[in-house]
Amino acid sequence: MPPTSEDRLKDILDRVHLIERVTSGMAPDQFAEDEVVRGAVERFLIICEASLRLPDNVKILAPHINWRRMNDFGNHLRHAYHLTDADEVWQIVQNDLPPLKAFVESVIRE
Repeated sequence: MPPTSEDRLKDILDRVHLIERVTSGMAPDQFAEDEVVRGAVERFLIICEASLRLPDNVKILAPHINWRRMNDFGNHLRHAYHLTDADEVWQIVQNDLPPLKAFVESVIRE
């Protein structure tokens, strides 16, 4: 049985929690220097794949989330991971994940 939208939302939330756990207390320069943490975060950012498969009726509830950028970044991770910039990943973690997390939590609560 294929994953449901609820399954995908829970997967996104689980990955966001993992990213928060491994980056907790880190400064941007620490993140950039720690290849293991960066690799883990990039792997956890595969949530881009789960977001790609969310139906439009879910995505439309959060127009403030740049779903296209998320999908594009997922493609970048899959096909050009060797060119991933630590600063870009850090900015995603700091700026894009909090609103995504809040949205997913609100949808799951409903």
